[in-house]
Amino acid sequence: MLGKATAFCEGTRGPCTKQLVKKLGLDDGKNPQAYATGVKEVWEFEKSPLAEGHIIHTMGYPTDSKTFGSNQLAVGVITGLDYPDPTIDPHLQFCKFKQHPLIANLLKGGKVVSYGAKTNPEGGYYSIPRISMDGALICGDSAGMVAMPKLKVVHYAIKSGTRTPRSCWTSIPTASPPRPSSTTTKARPSTS
Repeated sequence: MLGKATAFCEGTRGPCTKQLVKKLGLDDGKNPQAYATGVKEVWEFEKSPLAEGHIIHTMGYPTDSKTFGSNQLAVGVITGLDYPDPTIDPHLQFCKFKQHPLIANLLKGGKVVSYGAKTNPEGGYYSIPRISMDGALICGDSAGMVAMPKLKVVHYAIKSGTRTPRSCWTSIPTASPPRPSSTTTKARPSTS
């Protein structure tokens, strides 16, 4: 790489980031990262069945007792990727979840307006590797940024991605090679 600074923002388990973390020992002393697949739909209603801002987090159904999973109404299901059953299908788990009487009742009269799925880092704050080093930094899903209590993943990916250029730009004139560390800690997620 010939740039003065390189930002690694390649999503969860990106191959370049994995090599960088391993080669420089950036995860020494950190908890191992965990991953999950999230499946989500956005539904539209003439009149919402819930009050504005109402959130329901559930655990358990449709997963078994050995498979980590959390469900959130917007409507989504998150399935941990460390499940012991190789035939688990996160999309099928999502379809089963929507058939549960509580959820099916909430979805009555609605229609799907968008759908998506993504992998999520699940290790939390103590699994984030060192994110800045001479001439490079790691951000977003590549760094494992997630707020587990609020299930915020994309928020941190966007926030760290928007702060990365400024961090690199402000570090280039002052260091050779640049070390974009002075402002990258601002992108590190808080526990709130």
